[in-house]
Amino acid sequence: MTGDRWQEQSGLPDDSFAAVAANGGVLAVTGVYGGGGYCVDGRYVDKPALGGRQRDGGEAFIVRVLRDDPIVMSYPTGIFLGTGSGVDRSWTRLS
Repeated sequence: MTGDRWQEQSGLPDDSFAAVAANGGVLAVTGVYGGGGYCVDGRYVDKPALGGRQRDGGEAFIVRVLRDDPIVMSYPTGIFLGTGSGVDRSWTRLS
């Protein structure tokens, strides 16, 4: 979002499923087949620790940012919590 308008984001993988804006100009992204990463300044950075890539029949891969800025990525295989700022985050598997 720039000002009060959404802007098209380049650099996202073709299989992007959900995205949410976090601090530091970071767009946290989940993929249709699992996995996730960040898009910063039009460049996508994959985070393999976020569940890997797998096909699963129909369950959603959800990403959200909590009030104090942690990122939560939910997959059928587990829930991951990313604490920190921008792309400098520590990831913990919660389930």
